[in-house]
Amino acid sequence: MANYVIGDIQGCFDEYSQLLKKIKFNSKKDFVWLTGDLINRGPSSLSVLRHVYLYRSSIKIVLGNHDLHFLAVYHGVRKLNKFDTLNDLLNSQDIDILARWLTKQPLVRNIRVGKKEFIMVHAGFPKSASKKLLIEVSREIKKALKKNPKKTLKMIFARKSNNKKLLKDKKSLKDWVDWLTRVRAVDENEVMDLNFKGKKSELKYKFKAWFSYDLKIMKKHRSIIFGHWAALEGKTNIERIHALDTGCVWNKKLTALRLEDGRKFSVNKIN
Repeated sequence: MANYVIGDIQGCFDEYSQLLKKIKFNSKKDFVWLTGDLINRGPSSLSVLRHVYLYRSSIKIVLGNHDLHFLAVYHGVRKLNKFDTLNDLLNSQDIDILARWLTKQPLVRNIRVGKKEFIMVHAGFPKSASKKLLIEVSREIKKALKKNPKKTLKMIFARKSNNKKLLKDKKSLKDWVDWLTRVRAVDENEVMDLNFKGKKSELKYKFKAWFSYDLKIMKKHRSIIFGHWAALEGKTNIERIHALDTGCVWNKKLTALRLEDGRKFSVNKIN
C-alpha cells in the first residue's frame, strides 16, 4: 500500500494515465490524492473526471480554481472564456453526475500516513490559520456548495468580497476560497495579490510567497502539499512544504509525490 499526491492535471489525461502506470497504481490497495485543477486548459477534461469518479474510493481530491470555474459555468454563474477546454465535459451525457459529485468535494484534506501528517490544499492559506480552522472552513464551504451551489458560486466569483462572514475569523466565504484556490503572493498583513502569476523571484517588494512566512500550522510531524503555482516548477526550497504543479499543461511535467518516503515520479508532456 502506498499514498501518492499528484499535481495539477488540467485535462492532461494521457500524461495522467502514464503517471499512474509509472507509479504502478493499484486501486485495491493504493491511494492517490489530487491537488485540484483536475480539468480545463488541457484536451481531455471529461476523461480525467470520469476516471477520478470511477475510482473515487481510492482517488481523493481537493477543489481548485478551474474546478470551481467549471461548476460556475455548469450552474450558469459564469460563461466560458476563449482559453477554456471544457466542451467535452459540458456536452457529456454524465455531466450532471460528475458536477454533483464535484460539488461535494472539499477544499482542504488532512492526510495521515503512519506518524506523518499532510495538509493538502490547491493554492495556500493564511500564515495565521490553524489546522482546526482550515478544516472548519473547508467543511463550511462544502456545506454551502451542497446546500445552494448557484448562490455560493455567485459569492465565490463576485468581483468584490461579500459581507457574509465565515466562522469567527472575520473572513468572507469569497476571501477563504481565494486563499485556498488562488493565492500565490501575500504581504505581511495577509493581503493577497491575486493578479500575480510569475516566478518567486519576480514578487513585488512587499509581497512574498504565502508559504515563506512563519506558518502557525507547521509542526514537526506535519507537511504542506499544494499545486496551482506552476512557475515554481515544483520547488519551494522549504523543508516539508511541497509544490506539485509542475506545469504539465504548459508542456512541462506531471508529478507525483509518494508520501511514505518523499520520492517523486514525473512524466513529460506528450506532444
